[in-house]
Amino acid sequence: MTTLSQNHSASTSQTLKIVVAHANIETREVLEDALRELGHSCLAIVTRGCDLIAMCQDQMQVPDVIVSGLKLDDMDGVDALVECNEVAQQQFPAIIVTPKTDLSEVEHALQDHVMAYLIEPVCKEELKPTIHLVIQRFREFQELKDQVKDLKQALNDRKLVERAKGILMRRNQLSEEDAYRRLQKLASSKRQRLAEIALGIVTADEAFD
Repeated sequence: MTTLSQNHSASTSQTLKIVVAHANIETREVLEDALRELGHSCLAIVTRGCDLIAMCQDQMQVPDVIVSGLKLDDMDGVDALVECNEVAQQQFPAIIVTPKTDLSEVEHALQDHVMAYLIEPVCKEELKPTIHLVIQRFREFQELKDQVKDLKQALNDRKLVERAKGILMRRNQLSEEDAYRRLQKLASSKRQRLAEIALGIVTADEAFD
């Protein structure tokens, strides 16, 4: 079976196998309906983190994307995603669905394993661009992993790259994808790793500010 972690060229125009994990039935139904309208397959709908973890461990049911609530019936949603990555020994593109009151907690998680979020109540129209965003960020993370051997280093590098993208977006009015392409171009021309280019941009920005 081909997953996004194995096939980096996959796009949101393809049918994706998506797991929805959320404790609230209304939110689950909104997400399921929206995914079907987009042409994606709901691989499973679960309410407990332990079920999500077991599914990720099963090589016959590995999802392309996970959409999880911040709180599940038996554990924290971010903790469940982290454990999924550990037991499956691979990373999954993950979207967290959260109340606005818990947004600061999710924004902190964005620095590590979570790559995008949706605010409750979920708007169907926001799901498609969010899936696109999480897949784009996942590809970027896979590229960073290819440049280093250590997962922890790749996560730290991702934090630098996200900060550098934000600086380029702010200073040059670029989209997130264009900011990342500029980083790639600089890394290629300077023959440096993406993280090294990102560090230079972050350091320069701090100096000017």
